[in-house]
Amino acid sequence: AIISVQLDLDTTSPKLQAKGEARELIRKIQAERKNLGTRLDERIDVELSDWPKDLEDKIKKKTLVDKLSKSDEFRVIRKDA
Repeated sequence: AIISVQLDLDTTSPKLQAKGEARELIRKIQAERKNLGTRLDERIDVELSDWPKDLEDKIKKKTLVDKLSKSDEFRVIRKDA
């Protein structure tokens, strides 16, 4: 038997959308950390235009970010460089 499931993304809850945004942001920060050659235990600061505020602690914990700041451009700042 074949089961087909359709998901209407317009009806996802704001909480679910925020979780998705946080996951994408974590991936983006981790990719930039790798690009910069940061150590696995190196703390960083990040500047970006927006982020899900209710998931800020999770983002910071998973990416070793000390401070998230508002900026027009995405930027990862090495603190130990």
